[in-house]
Amino acid sequence: MRRQRRVSNASEPTLGADEVYITETHRVLRPGGKSCFTLWQSTGWLAPLQTVAPELVVPPALTSIWVVDEDAMRAKFAELGFTDIATEVIEFDVTFESVKAAIEHLRKTMGPLLENGVGDKLEAHLEEIHGKEPFVCPGWKAIAVTGTVVKG
Repeated sequence: MRRQRRVSNASEPTLGADEVYITETHRVLRPGGKSCFTLWQSTGWLAPLQTVAPELVVPPALTSIWVVDEDAMRAKFAELGFTDIATEVIEFDVTFESVKAAIEHLRKTMGPLLENGVGDKLEAHLEEIHGKEPFVCPGWKAIAVTGTVVKG
């Protein structure tokens, strides 16, 4: 079934099969179909996490071309068959009711990174800097990438 539109919000491409995912999106779209992907360029939790656990390896999804280089991203989308490619950087802060709520959210979404006491260290570090509640986690940045499918 060919689709007219496909929207992705920072999920599938960050799972590691970036090019396969983008190629498959191109395949299932009709000629003239539009695609929009929103991918993280930076997350507000990464810098504090690296402060409390510098030995942790940054997840590859946060250092791949899909998140760090807009020109490379546009070139890759063009290589995969998209036209009218545009990117827009979106910067924002995320507010949680408390540092504890933010850590609970991170445990659900990034669990393995917070094992072996790292989550507790991060919580203590953030409470020391920001207090307990509410907690505004600054430094989030995403990039929206849009493109159109042209097929012969």
